[in-house]
Amino acid sequence: MSYETAPDFIVTLKGERVHFGQEFEFFGKTTKLVGAFIDENGYSKVVIEPEIWTNGAFNVVPNPYIGMPATVHIGSDSYATSVVEITYFKEGKRAGEVKTIVTGHRDLEFRLNKWGRYRAQESFGLGLGYARDYRDPHF
Repeated sequence: MSYETAPDFIVTLKGERVHFGQEFEFFGKTTKLVGAFIDENGYSKVVIEPEIWTNGAFNVVPNPYIGMPATVHIGSDSYATSVVEITYFKEGKRAGEVKTIVTGHRDLEFRLNKWGRYRAQESFGLGLGYARDYRDPHF
């Protein structure tokens, strides 16, 4: 099976960014991140040596670009949109990393939280790489 490598994805573990090829502790063992992908169902997967496929502990987010399809999640509703602006940290240990993403839906500004997910106003989520439009008919 093939998988993508940097710079296509941003991978975090317990709120800390993990770089491709970096060694780190995972369940008491030293391992190395060698790949990541999002499967056909939208679930994030990572590949760590020795070839352990997992999700849940890691968060995998596609590296954003202007015009990238995106989905804003508000409660049980989803709104198809795209990325219209990206800002980056200019200094410090996070220099060059994404600081904020602005979408075309309500000009919402999203920031990467400590769990590696993009959030706006605490409850609004952002999915990158796909544009899904859905309104929950139960509300």
